[in-house]
Amino acid sequence: GGLIAPEQLRAKDTILSGPAGGLVGASRIGAALGFRELVGFDMGGTSTDVSWSDGSDAGPLGHRRELSELNGLPLQAAMLDIHTVAAGGGSLIRFDGLRLQVGPASAGADPGPACYGRGGPLTVTDANLLLGRLQASQMPVVFGPSGDQPLDATPLRPGFAALAASLGCQGDDAAEQVAEGALAIAVERMAEAIRRISIQQGRDVRRAVLCSFGGAGGQHACAVAEALGIEPGLLHPLAGVLSAYGIGLADEVQLIERSVRQPLTASVLQALLPELAAGVPDGSREAPAALRLTARRRCTLQLRTAGSDTCLPVPWDEGPDPSPLLEAFSAEHRRRFGYAPELGASAATVVLERLSVEWIQPGEGLGAVVPGGGDSSADASDSASPVEMARVYLQGAWCSIPLWSRESLRCGMHVEGPALIVEATGTNLLLPHWDAQVLAEGSLLFRHQSREDVPVGDVPRLEDQPLDALTLELFSNRFTAIAEQMGTRLQQTSSSVNIKERLDFSCALFDRSGALVVNAPHI
Repeated sequence: GGLIAPEQLRAKDTILSGPAGGLVGASRIGAALGFRELVGFDMGGTSTDVSWSDGSDAGPLGHRRELSELNGLPLQAAMLDIHTVAAGGGSLIRFDGLRLQVGPASAGADPGPACYGRGGPLTVTDANLLLGRLQASQMPVVFGPSGDQPLDATPLRPGFAALAASLGCQGDDAAEQVAEGALAIAVERMAEAIRRISIQQGRDVRRAVLCSFGGAGGQHACAVAEALGIEPGLLHPLAGVLSAYGIGLADEVQLIERSVRQPLTASVLQALLPELAAGVPDGSREAPAALRLTARRRCTLQLRTAGSDTCLPVPWDEGPDPSPLLEAFSAEHRRRFGYAPELGASAATVVLERLSVEWIQPGEGLGAVVPGGGDSSADASDSASPVEMARVYLQGAWCSIPLWSRESLRCGMHVEGPALIVEATGTNLLLPHWDAQVLAEGSLLFRHQSREDVPVGDVPRLEDQPLDALTLELFSNRFTAIAEQMGTRLQQTSSSVNIKERLDFSCALFDRSGALVVNAPHI
């Protein structure tokens, strides 16, 4: 989550630098706008990265230190807490004979989606293009075998029609129905990834702001926010390249850690103070002298109860009194796991596992206003008008909706959905009953209109739903998510090491006759 001097760079610390840059950028933008809790939703070509920020301009951003696995290779490194799900613009749409599946396989950049004109398979990007949510006329001419052709929608309708036939879908718009259903499945998976990071940290996602970015994020931001019950949402003018922008905003950071593994006492804290004054010489790497002179220092203690392997970070003001640390540890333990451990001479002992010291040199500011913002005036607002009317398939029917250029929008303007807003680095879809307000620095703040204003019919019962491949996949994902959330909550609230750390349990859902619906083996 920070920049480091080249001579101290280790390659393993750059492996996930793109998603980390996006989280840094989202956190900075959210803090500048006064949002305390923010969900980062980064949808790219092959995957979606989701993350959480508490809206602090200078951190701390949440880190995880457990062993991670990337493409089958283990990686032990401190990294920002970012969760990835295999759902992106290039995720394959296919029928396995039982369910309509979206991902985890991806078409990649070459051959890419079918519309790239290089013989690729059907993907989420193809579904968006078929449904008009992407407009070929607004995309760069960089496709085809030679990289000089526009997007090609020719193979999409036959491809989705063939998929619809294999699913047993009939009708003139069967291809569109399958494409729209595939997008619904992708949205469900991405929304569940966000629920996962919020539930695991004891947070209520409904209180957060959804900051959407990545090349494909704006096409699905409203749908994901609606699935989560989140409002408002945020779309920065550079959302399509926010990971690169965030890296440019990042602080220069040097992280030094030292294992302690002693009970948390005043004498242990007192013994650490001389090391802090000397720059923690026993750490794995010393901070550069110039950085120590000009940067601010942030100290964090990783604390756990004796017999547990789960550490919780607690900020340390570098004082020798352990009492405020114990209070903060108990409060964080209650928030994360649902209960506070009994502490004291006859109860659990708190162990200081590790001391973390960060030297932080603030990075660049957010910079000047970018396109789609600036000073507003009555004349500018009155003269702004859509570029054209676009034909889009929404909620089971074709309709004409306005297509706006992001550069034409000025501060204070409101755009009502349904609408498309196109810009240099992405296409943003406002669904029906959503609107977007242009903020002073150019961001779009999108909100769902009052629920009372939205006509709602009778909610269909599950037994009234057609048992097609789309419905089966949607409910399979939802039931699996419930079982996984059960396991997460059981792990967090348990005081048993066997359950909390060995994960020696499994959660499942059964029907009323006792038949297994879905299970989530956490073991």
